[in-house]
Amino acid sequence: MIYTKRLYILCFLSLFILVSSLIPAFAVKRSSTEDDMRIKECVELCHMRKYPEAKQKASDLINIGSKSGNLKTEAIGTALYVMSAVTIGNEDNYDEKIALLNRVVDELSKTDDENYQTLATVHKALGLYDHYIRQDYSSSVNHYYKGLEYTRAIKDVRSEIGFLVNLSAVYYQKNDSTGIGFCYDAYNKAKEIKEKSGQYSAGINIACFLFNSNQPQKALTYVQEAMKVAVDYNFNCELQYIYSFMADIYAQMGNPAKAEEYYKIAIIDKEETNDYDKIYARLSYGNFLNQQHRHREAIDLLMATKRLTQECNLLTFDLNISLSIFEAYESLKQYEQALNYYKQYDSIKEVQLNAEKEKEFSILDLRYKITEEKQKTAMKEAELLRKDKNTLILIFIIIIVTMSAIMSFYLYHKTKKRYKLIVQTHLENLENEKKLKLQIEQAYERLQNDVKAQPDTKDIKTPIDESGKYTRSALSEEKSRDLFEGLENLMKNEKVFRDADLTIEKLAQMLNTNRSYLSQVINESSGLSYSAYINNYRIKEAIELLSNPANDEPIKAIAISIGYNSLSNFFTIFKNKVGMSPSAYRENVQLLKK
Repeated sequence: MIYTKRLYILCFLSLFILVSSLIPAFAVKRSSTEDDMRIKECVELCHMRKYPEAKQKASDLINIGSKSGNLKTEAIGTALYVMSAVTIGNEDNYDEKIALLNRVVDELSKTDDENYQTLATVHKALGLYDHYIRQDYSSSVNHYYKGLEYTRAIKDVRSEIGFLVNLSAVYYQKNDSTGIGFCYDAYNKAKEIKEKSGQYSAGINIACFLFNSNQPQKALTYVQEAMKVAVDYNFNCELQYIYSFMADIYAQMGNPAKAEEYYKIAIIDKEETNDYDKIYARLSYGNFLNQQHRHREAIDLLMATKRLTQECNLLTFDLNISLSIFEAYESLKQYEQALNYYKQYDSIKEVQLNAEKEKEFSILDLRYKITEEKQKTAMKEAELLRKDKNTLILIFIIIIVTMSAIMSFYLYHKTKKRYKLIVQTHLENLENEKKLKLQIEQAYERLQNDVKAQPDTKDIKTPIDESGKYTRSALSEEKSRDLFEGLENLMKNEKVFRDADLTIEKLAQMLNTNRSYLSQVINESSGLSYSAYINNYRIKEAIELLSNPANDEPIKAIAISIGYNSLSNFFTIFKNKVGMSPSAYRENVQLLKK
């Protein structure tokens, strides 16, 4: 029963962010038009969870847009109306409004990106309708992904959070735990931009996934955070649901006294609570009473809940209510009553399964027809080609394609050979470097002895070099050499180049000198600029790491570890210096080492 209980939690809690995320979308650039003001007012009502009022305002927008012939106003009003109605759960017929929204999608999709926000809103409404009214998950996911694409194109992060929450709800209903990734993505984005409504909805959805994976303590943490947000922002319509959820969590944690305390609070209806949450609170409490072997109490409560679903025309819960009543009667050994409710459960389940099979059949049938139509089209084109007898054109095309293929093959092998030679050279250099290390150290020691034997040149001015860059330098040759040796030590032994924020000023501070002296020493001693000097060490480190076939560290991680914040920057510099991309280098190393 855990999954079926949590299923209805996510079904409608993800609606909380559906419309609230639209606020920045309609924060129009101070437009003075009355339509824009009405849209903004309607969205604000939805943001504050005042869905009945929002529904009325949306209805006014529909009338205004229809009379004035403003399709966008009518479409946005219709979308907001559908969202509010589905959230409240008191609408019987959506046919005309859904037909209008589908027409808007067809018309506006052919125009420019100025309509992206309107299209995102319409797709959200259509996805919501397919998700919760038709329970057609394939269609709803299609709408959610399209809306997500539009919001990302216009960089509307708040609306993007809403679509991520919606997608996670669909994955949850399909019992696919990978959907929690959408929740975490939405949650982190909401915290980053301090969007409390999105943080609330994403956090609740994360808690649902955690609850179903039997991690009640972690789930409780997210629910408690959600309750604080709901209280701070006066989301009073959410409290009844939160109490139900907390009761479920405490029941799972083995604390029935605390659980019942919250269940009793949860079944006290609030005027602003939607019918879904009222029914869920009672169903959840009834299941708890069954678990506590208080079957008579459970039956009374579940019977009353069943009547409430009929009054509200929310038959979605009938399957679980019938199953819970059957379990209660069965536990009391009243098998005749138990059989009646099991028959009801079985009948409802069969209808749902048949409907789902019909949907799957329709999808498969549609795919088959599309494939068949493509095959017919291809056959007709081939027939036309044969009838036209364009032999010369065909031969010309074949020649061009063949030549292109040959050229491509030649260039590929030439490049492959060049890559192999480059990699072999670097591998040999790395091996030789190890062998020559001792010789270098000995040479360096002799150089030091020579320097000590030279006369003091502290007061000798540095002459102007051929470029005339350093005139009257305050650095003596000995100081310059010492400074460069210290720099090389930092690079080779301490590997300070791995610091992505390393600047010449920071490096100069490490060496107790100033920026100008250090820049002069680098240029004179290495013939390179500061940035080129640092990049040389970074790329050398990258080559060493990538030359190890046992190193399977991702290239992005390698780039970061050697001091690059930008992966594209690393790729560009590496390719310029080595002659191939890092991935191509690694691939060739692995081929040579086999």
